[in-house]
Amino acid sequence: MKLSAKLAALSLTAALLLTGCGTSITGVTLTLPGTMERGATATATPEYAYSGATPEQAKAEDLVEKLGLTWTSSDPGVVMVDADGNLVAVSAGTAEVALASEDGTLSASGVITVVVSPTGLTMPENLTLTEGGEAQSAAATVEPEDATDKAVTYTSSDESIATVDAAGNVTPVAPGEATITAKLGDLEAACAVTVEEKEPEEPEEAPAETQTAQDQQEPSAAGADNSSEAPAASTAYGAVPFSLAAGTQEWWHIDSTDDAYWATLENINAYRAAVGVAPLTVDSGMSNIAYQRTLDMVRSGVMSHDGYQTAEIIAQNYNSAQSVVDAWAASPGHYAAMTDPNYTVCGIACEFEEGGATYWCVTLG
Repeated sequence: MKLSAKLAALSLTAALLLTGCGTSITGVTLTLPGTMERGATATATPEYAYSGATPEQAKAEDLVEKLGLTWTSSDPGVVMVDADGNLVAVSAGTAEVALASEDGTLSASGVITVVVSPTGLTMPENLTLTEGGEAQSAAATVEPEDATDKAVTYTSSDESIATVDAAGNVTPVAPGEATITAKLGDLEAACAVTVEEKEPEEPEEAPAETQTAQDQQEPSAAGADNSSEAPAASTAYGAVPFSLAAGTQEWWHIDSTDDAYWATLENINAYRAAVGVAPLTVDSGMSNIAYQRTLDMVRSGVMSHDGYQTAEIIAQNYNSAQSVVDAWAASPGHYAAMTDPNYTVCGIACEFEEGGATYWCVTLG
């Protein structure tokens, strides 16, 4: 990409004391390129004003010669000028080019800006992100490295999948594919972005203090073969009612009026029945403890057993009673707690918000 040279006519007229016989030079105007590409050449053109009629060329040249005019550049490392006004753009920057008489009574000057135009624009071909994960850079590289224009703009083909900021950082929004495009003048580059679905976090094992009973007890009856393999999956789905939270930007919780509440109990008891253990019953006091524990996790933003009051099993980001209980059943420690015959009552709680985040807690006693 090349910048067009913008010609700037700059002039300064000064009275000339050299009068000679008749016609004299009274002023000079310089025509200079306002912008030059690095490596380009040009010629500065002076035009003179006379006190009388314009003389013949020979006479005019004689008048100019008597003035002792000299070309100068304020920064030859940016713009060089020779004795004939020939210009060479050396490097990016600005320089003032001037033409002045020996006695300083006549002069004209102008500023030239030397630019280095970008010739190439590249981006990573592909970028893979995870839903809810951190942003990653897809920033474009401008060539040459010392280009004077690096004002790249970025756009996303689908901001419901991924967004991009002014620095080229891409933030995943939802699973899918999008294209991030970078533009600089006539140059363009693209990066294909894939946002993968976030996998639910594994349920956290309860701390040793809450596993005392389950560490000492093996599953009884059908579970007495010491196998860590859980029986068939539960069947009561019990979806979390995310629609209740839609548009509220607040956390909600399930209670005894929600299918997910009773489905959690039903699924845990299904696993207990499969190994010949009596079913649990819900205790309101235990449910209150479970509710407070999920509130603690919402406030801290961390799934943790910190602050537990009784034996408990917890989990994060499961959207149904069936999926969370099956996850607990697939974890030896949680499975042992769910099927421990020493536990006869339980409490159930789940906090959720419209984006699909959840915190689960079942207390056991």
